[in-house]
Amino acid sequence: WVIGGEADGVPLAATSFLDQTGFDLRLLVGRDLRRPLSRSSVTRVSGDIWVAGGIAPDGSPSSLVQYLDAAEWRLSLSLQIPRAGAGLVALAPQPFQGNDGGVLIIGGDGGDGPLSSVELLGGALGTSCTSEYDCRSGFCAEGVCCDEACDGECRTCLSESGLSGTCHDVAAYQPSPRGCEPVFGDPCAVSRQCDGHGACLPMPSGEDCGSTCGLGLLHRKLCDGNGQCVESELHCTGSCDGKSCFSSCLAGGECPGLSHCVDGECVVDAPCSDDCGLYACNQSTQTCRTSCLNSSQCGPDAACNVRTGTCFQSYKSVGDIPFEHGCLCGCSVSTDSPRRPLLLAASLVFLVASRRRRRATRPRRSHRWGLRRR
Repeated sequence: WVIGGEADGVPLAATSFLDQTGFDLRLLVGRDLRRPLSRSSVTRVSGDIWVAGGIAPDGSPSSLVQYLDAAEWRLSLSLQIPRAGAGLVALAPQPFQGNDGGVLIIGGDGGDGPLSSVELLGGALGTSCTSEYDCRSGFCAEGVCCDEACDGECRTCLSESGLSGTCHDVAAYQPSPRGCEPVFGDPCAVSRQCDGHGACLPMPSGEDCGSTCGLGLLHRKLCDGNGQCVESELHCTGSCDGKSCFSSCLAGGECPGLSHCVDGECVVDAPCSDDCGLYACNQSTQTCRTSCLNSSQCGPDAACNVRTGTCFQSYKSVGDIPFEHGCLCGCSVSTDSPRRPLLLAASLVFLVASRRRRRATRPRRSHRWGLRRR
């Protein structure tokens, strides 16, 4: 290969190479360099032609690095120190470490004199990297040397077939390698999956986008699959959890807001003419009670548990009422009172003392004379 050079003191971008066919040699014209250079250094690595440094058109040392890949010259990462006439050495490949060895650039002329510094050009496309300086292309994406920055949301430099190094679109319905940037105020605009054309898919149809529930009314907000959040309202016969309605309720606590559970349905401000279940109707507000202080605030077949302030289904007799419900009269019963053992002991002492007094006042017989002694 003949790379660049000078014509009348002006650096050239022209290239040419020898082609052998049988015993015939021909000098063919190659593609021009991306930038004209003279006194540049040339080497071959893995079939690619590399050109580093040289003299720029303004006469100063150049830091450009160019390589011929697939019949096209590409710019690589620039040298840290501009130089001309440097030595280029292709390092041995290291396939087990995921690279082909790279190119070592030694010395050269820095404009003010010879250089003693050494630089290393990194691996080829698809080889492993941790920074852009590990790659000849100057781009390290997703841990491999890439032909471009490849920083789009649904673009990747990794290939499932193993031929990594060229940036391409992520396959449809596959996750974005970098995550799709959410659109502020539009929860349905993007998901975490790609559309196969370099963009992110919208959220799937039916995905919740801010539904709420209050007073038995479900304000439903669902994504339509086209990036829009569609609103609708649904009256719930039972309770709701912010996303869906329940068909029935079991207790007042399941009903939202000021509604109450009556006959398995959440009723808002149930009037006194309706059945309030276990609770009595509050005549002053004309609404069903939801708590009690005594049994008069419960329904006809219910009693009040004063400890919990709730009404429960009553029984035919007081003896049938489970102990844990407490007393119907509103009293408080404790089975573990610390005074109970003291009361029992005092009762025993009282009984023993009473028996002694009785025996002391009872008349006694005289065994000798058979007479009673007064």
